[in-house]
Amino acid sequence: AQLVSLKFGLLAALLKGHVYHLPTSHYTNPVACPSRSFDCYFEPASNCTLATHRKVIQVGIRWCTDVPEGRLGSLAGLAEPHPKEWFHAQLTAFLFRPSVAIR
Repeated sequence: AQLVSLKFGLLAALLKGHVYHLPTSHYTNPVACPSRSFDCYFEPASNCTLATHRKVIQVGIRWCTDVPEGRLGSLAGLAEPHPKEWFHAQLTAFLFRPSVAIR
């Protein structure tokens, strides 16, 4: 469930034009991951750091969000329409790339 909420958090950030950073969680291993962030397990969603942003918005857990495939396709510059499932697969593949430490 936590991983699904990360995907919907990334989607919400994309739709608002925000940068997404992986949140901290009590589900991470505090010994192996002292930062308590999912970035111990996955590559960062952005090459920006929190320190580079003038304004940081903390958002709650997102479980279900509509996937506006037309808008996402337009943002991505896609010539052909794609179904919602395709966008779910792309978000998942991008967000859950294993970190160097995990590989």
